[in-house]
Amino acid sequence: MHHRLTFRNLCVAIGMINVFFIMSYASAHDALPSAYPVHGFKSPVGSRAFQQYLLRPPSELSKIIYLLDRLADSPLEVIYEGDSYPAPFAANVSRVYVTAHYRQETVERWIQSFCYRSIDEGKPIWFKYPDGFTELARDAANREMRTLNQLVKEYREEHAKTAAQRSIK
Repeated sequence: MHHRLTFRNLCVAIGMINVFFIMSYASAHDALPSAYPVHGFKSPVGSRAFQQYLLRPPSELSKIIYLLDRLADSPLEVIYEGDSYPAPFAANVSRVYVTAHYRQETVERWIQSFCYRSIDEGKPIWFKYPDGFTELARDAANREMRTLNQLVKEYREEHAKTAAQRSIK
């Protein structure tokens, strides 16, 4: 059975994707979990998305925007109700969805609400990597958020240490 994709369904799928990507910084190469690269998906270290994140005030919405930026630069496909969508397209639609529907949720709540099953049919949402591997969007998003939290913590510690060394000189 073929299902017609509605703008609402696509927006929800994209909203799920935007949680998938994590923050990083260029000096964290050794701090990354051994999971990178994930089936051909590159490490977040030094990404354009993280550089943009650092310019924004820290917030849950900033994390979601970061995830959208990461998605836009990725080679992934999103499988939603049996149809496949390229990541850049999904990221653009997701930005519209977030603008219309974000209500101060945490990233964790956003993942649980929008990264697991489609709204209309309740089908699991999948990510397809360049090597053909598929994974539940929710599982990928949760893994990426754990990495994000680790990288942000290490980034802040590194900058605090650098600032302290400068003040000593």
